[in-house]
This record gives sequence, structure tokens and C-alpha cells, in this order.
Amino acid sequence: MARRKKKYDTKYGTAPTGQVWLFDLSLNNRNVSSGTKLKFKGERGEFSFIKYVERDQGKDWIDVFDKNGQFRAFYADRLRTVKNKTKREKAAANA
Repeated sequence: MARRKKKYDTKYGTAPTGQVWLFDLSLNNRNVSSGTKLKFKGERGEFSFIKYVERDQGKDWIDVFDKNGQFRAFYADRLRTVKNKTKREKAAANA
């Protein structure tokens, strides 16, 4: 039997001054929370959402994990798609 994927623990400190961290929000008219799959322009593959960072000055960015568990960060304007959850993912989330 395969192991369940652990959701990333979002309780890690507080945002520095000038930043707001969002863990549940709506992007491209879809609800996004920890573990939601995203796609970005110019990048191959899907990425798992961690947090959205709003800054007082400059661009906002999205922190994600790639398929290998490597941390990545992309500017929010590069977001292309928020993936739908499959039936299996919905069932696992409710279990």
C-alpha cells in the first residue's frame, strides 16, 4: 500500500514586515490551499502550492514544491493554470 502524501506544515514563523503570507485564497477563480497543483508559464510539470506572498512594494510571488520536493518560487503573473482535483484526490482529502 502506498503512503499518503503529507501536506506541508504552514505553521512556520511569521511574515517579515512589508509582507503578508496567504495560505488559502482564490487564484484564477479557483480556491487554492496547501497541496493544490499549479502550472506556470515557461515551466514544465505541476507544482504543489505552499503560500502566496503579498509585498507592500514590488511583485507578489507564489512559493511551491516541484515533483521532487524541491522548493521553488514564481512571480504571480507567471501563473497559467490551477488544476482541478481528481476524484481520488477529493476522496483522500475527505478521508
